[in-house]
This record gives sequence, C-alpha cells and structure tokens, in this order.
Amino acid sequence: QLAGPFSHIFSSKFIVVRGTCGTEQENEALRTLADTILKSWQERYYVSCLMKNDNELTQKDIDTANLLLLGNFGSNCYLKKIAGRLPLKIDSNSIRISNKIVKGERLCFYMVYPNPLNRNRYIGIIGYNSRNGITIDSGVNILGDISSYGTADYKVWMPYSGDKELGFFDSDWTLR
Repeated sequence: QLAGPFSHIFSSKFIVVRGTCGTEQENEALRTLADTILKSWQERYYVSCLMKNDNELTQKDIDTANLLLLGNFGSNCYLKKIAGRLPLKIDSNSIRISNKIVKGERLCFYMVYPNPLNRNRYIGIIGYNSRNGITIDSGVNILGDISSYGTADYKVWMPYSGDKELGFFDSDWTLR
C-alpha cells in the first residue's frame, strides 16, 4: 500500500523524531535541524508539526503515525533499533541505499521506506555520514520547506554543492 515518494510522509499524521544518542555536538545540530523544520512548517502551514525525541516514542506513535527520523544509526536511537531492517548503510566515506553507493566524506540524505515495525506506515530519514554535514538540502527552497522534498524516494547530496543523486524504489521496495 505504501509507494513513496518522500512527500507521502506528510500526507497523514507524522512525527518529527530528533535523535538524542549521538555526541553533544550532533544532538545540538539535530535540535537545530528540528527547530528549522518546525519553524518552516509553521510559516508554510500555520500549524505546528508533532515533534518528539527518539527516546520518547511510544508504541501508539509507531502504530498511528509516519515517523520522520533525524540523524543516523549512531545519533538516533530508533534508527539504531531498526538498522538491520533497512536497505541503508552509512559509513564515513559513503552512503549506500540498497545497491546504490554514493561516495563522499560529508554527505547528507533523505529516504522514505516502510517502517519495519509497522509496514502500514512510513519512516522518513534525514541523515548524514559526517556530524559536520548535518543540513537540510539547500536546493529545496529558501525556507528549507521539507514538504517540497517529494520528488524522489531518496536523495543523497553534498551540502552547499549541486552534486546529488536521486533514486526510486519499485513496488516491492527494491531499487529500480
């Protein structure tokens, strides 16, 4: 029933989930990213979006909402919990989504995928492979409006450059 793209996360109830299990520098950067998302959402839609820390998620949240996870496997406890169930690998030199590898030491990405703990809901991830590269895609728009990310199932980019890799999953959530 879930088919992407990334913007479908916002088509029903969603919760922005800040990572809290990284370094203090990462946690602060993720709080800033979450605040930026909240501010742009309020400016665009005149309402707040739901926001929680990763350690505050409940089973009811997982059952009833799409989750927009901020961070990576080292900085977001929920992502760490489901790491082995995602077609995603992150290391200091690359980001791998299914069989697509993008090399770089300072990469960011977004990705949508069915939540492994509730296949009827999405997880979206806005993440990075270097804590010095935590950012929203600068090509989105001047407000950093994440609701306009929706052209692909995933995107990997180098901050403040035009370099990017877009991609799509097929109907069984493998790469096309």
